[in-house]
Amino acid sequence: MGLFDSPEEKERKAKLKALEDKRLAFAQSLNADGKVPAKVMLFAREGGFVGVGRYPDGHYLYLEGPGPNETEGTFFAQEHLHADVSTEEQMVASQGMGGVLGFGKKGGIGFKLHIHFDDGDYRVISFLTHENSVWESATNKKACPLFTTKRRKSDANVVWDFAMIEPRNAEEMHSRTMAFFA
Repeated sequence: MGLFDSPEEKERKAKLKALEDKRLAFAQSLNADGKVPAKVMLFAREGGFVGVGRYPDGHYLYLEGPGPNETEGTFFAQEHLHADVSTEEQMVASQGMGGVLGFGKKGGIGFKLHIHFDDGDYRVISFLTHENSVWESATNKKACPLFTTKRRKSDANVVWDFAMIEPRNAEEMHSRTMAFFA
């Protein structure tokens, strides 16, 4: 049995295909309803993502998506007219040797984004360097992979297109996030 014929590899590919099928149905639904936002900021979370989109008229689309191992998870979108945003600094100390040579764990700096939507809905999005990656329309010249209505090559997870933010750029990330909501 070859390396790429193992039962585990077949299961992994099946989960990715199921995730891509869900994403395609979600993208087609949003595109058909004309609800694809002009600006998007997505944060990786446990294999999936959470994020917010902005329409040209200023209202918001809160977004959540499952990871490949969340078999029961679904893509979720909810529109909101207004949002009040605040942030809270977040820091996680490194452990052991801070990840050097595989020993210990790297620390991270970042923020928690507290979003109070106009209808009483409240969401918290956490961002930490070395733990989260981000996709934002402000720094990407291509279309958001979440809303593409074509199947992604090899049923790739959209989170794989997200970029890691280095600790030295954490403050800039915070500024861009706040500008997104302004």
